[in-house]
Amino acid sequence: MFIQNIKATHFRNLEALELEFSRDFNIIYGDNAQGKSNLLECLFFLAYLKGFRSAKLAELRHYDQPVCSIEAKLSAGKAQYELRLVLEENRRRIFVDNSPVLRLGDYLGIMRLSLFEPKDVSLLQNSPATRRNALDRMLFNHRPLLLQDLDQYQKVLRAKASSLRAEQLDHKLLDVYDEQLEHFAQRIIYARIQYLFAINALLSNCFKTLFDESYDLQLEYISSSIRQKLDFREDSLSIDMVWAEYLSNMRRVRNNERMRRSSLAGPQRDDWSIQINAKSAKLYASQGQQRAIMLSLKMAELFYLKQSQGISPILLLDDVSSELDPERNRRLFEFLAEISSQVFLTTTSLRYFNFPKAVQKYEVINGEIQRKD
Repeated sequence: MFIQNIKATHFRNLEALELEFSRDFNIIYGDNAQGKSNLLECLFFLAYLKGFRSAKLAELRHYDQPVCSIEAKLSAGKAQYELRLVLEENRRRIFVDNSPVLRLGDYLGIMRLSLFEPKDVSLLQNSPATRRNALDRMLFNHRPLLLQDLDQYQKVLRAKASSLRAEQLDHKLLDVYDEQLEHFAQRIIYARIQYLFAINALLSNCFKTLFDESYDLQLEYISSSIRQKLDFREDSLSIDMVWAEYLSNMRRVRNNERMRRSSLAGPQRDDWSIQINAKSAKLYASQGQQRAIMLSLKMAELFYLKQSQGISPILLLDDVSSELDPERNRRLFEFLAEISSQVFLTTTSLRYFNFPKAVQKYEVINGEIQRKD
């Protein structure tokens, strides 16, 4: 899968953009605050209809322009797609092959894309909410329609929160909200746990191959609704048993929720973690190791998608090389040279790169991007 070309107008500070891309490596370089990450966000928006730095559609348009548009040609195996998105105020219109798309389910999943950005390097140190969002973003590649489930879950959760704050509680209405939340929560929790279980061994193998053979990594799923942390070293995992315990706890706290006027259980309160040699990577891994761990997680995501669905997603790496020492940089680029994904990398300096194969370079200056031969 690869993007052949793109045209965009008024996306953040990218006033007028028209580029042809290499199906292999594309390096976007320039000083800070010039628009390098905006190009990556433009590609991300094409795939998932949302930005990775802002959830507000209005912030993706240039602040003094009423309309933003993006067009791209995508090659996905034998299939070819022409994608077009138009943003007007807080409204978006979607077209595939010049035909309007009325249902998100008919669009999500056409373009598979994986992103690694600077804040992912410190993911283990960040809040549970940040880690949840990162996990769900990885899941979009494998289950694109999960994005709809998450959006619906959040809408119902907000409605429930509003009802809990009401002066007089409507218990029948709250029962309806809880039933709806259970439906979406099951889909979300199943998807998260199945994914972590599937990539657990891949994560450890990627870390050993790319960075250090002497360390073993393990994933854990953490929830206030389950008595113990879920790790994935077992040969099998009964997700139905996990869900039964989860559901029992969510129902048990309902009276307490209505007394405290707040939602106390659900996937919006869950977390996940990584162990390094049976110790918390958050507490015991060095900064360099944590960077390597998160890159290994991204590589495991690529491997799993290739194994499970035969898809090589487009890979976006936003200023990752500056976070790595020369040896880890070398190993990373050797790995990237071996995979079949189209890669987009941003950097402030080309000196960080030592690619074993040819690349296409683009320079960004104040929102203008020029291809460099």
